[in-house]
Amino acid sequence: MTNNWVDIKNADVILVMGGNPAENHPCGFKWAIEAKKTRNAKLICVDPRFNRTAAVSDLYVPIRAGTDIAFLAGVINYMLANNRIQREYIANYTNAPFIIKEDFRLPGDNDGLFSGFDQEKRAYDKSSWGYEHGPDGYARVDMTLEDPRSVYQLMKRHYSRYTPEMVANICGCAKEQFLKAAEIISSDDHRADTVIKKEIYEEIKLPRLWMIDPRYDNVEIYHGTQYGLVLKSMLAGRDILCEAVLPEFAMNISELFRIASAQ
Repeated sequence: MTNNWVDIKNADVILVMGGNPAENHPCGFKWAIEAKKTRNAKLICVDPRFNRTAAVSDLYVPIRAGTDIAFLAGVINYMLANNRIQREYIANYTNAPFIIKEDFRLPGDNDGLFSGFDQEKRAYDKSSWGYEHGPDGYARVDMTLEDPRSVYQLMKRHYSRYTPEMVANICGCAKEQFLKAAEIISSDDHRADTVIKKEIYEEIKLPRLWMIDPRYDNVEIYHGTQYGLVLKSMLAGRDILCEAVLPEFAMNISELFRIASAQ
């Protein structure tokens, strides 16, 4: 884990694979239940056994033992094929736009093996796996992610074989169950403490309204068709400041609501 168990209470979607935290880590798993209660978080359990974690999950997907990777590869393919990714983040903060050397080959183009495999040594020569460098000595990048030799496009091709039908065949789960899990995992239609959907802040014409102060992680955002924008604090009786609307100043929730309602 890269963060604390307690942070799970802030999740919108929780995927449990390869473990049974409800039984093996009950003190930590209570935060998953907290997320379900306070944030309507969705809990997905993917496991060969119907265990106690599965018993309290929103979706249980039984799979064959040892097929976890095929299931996750299918989720990756679903996200890439349906553009359910954070494209700006991927382009700017991962190696997705980097261009790989021209002689690199994926297993699908090379009899099931990556380029550079030595049959006698039964090992890979990875020299073809590196980035292509420009005249300036730096790795070449394509920020549009459209170059066929970019890490993004190569990954997209590599995982394209893991169709819902392939996943169902390998994992032994129903295709419909897999699709439902992939839909939930990749969905952005969850309440987020620091995000207001584009159509909401465009409707009320308040720039940067999504910049809710992250120090207050219990502010829920609702959009009512009759009442404009409603910001409801789960911290009853507390005056939560939102560094929102305009970067020059901050205002409290009641003032934010007043301005939004007047639009």
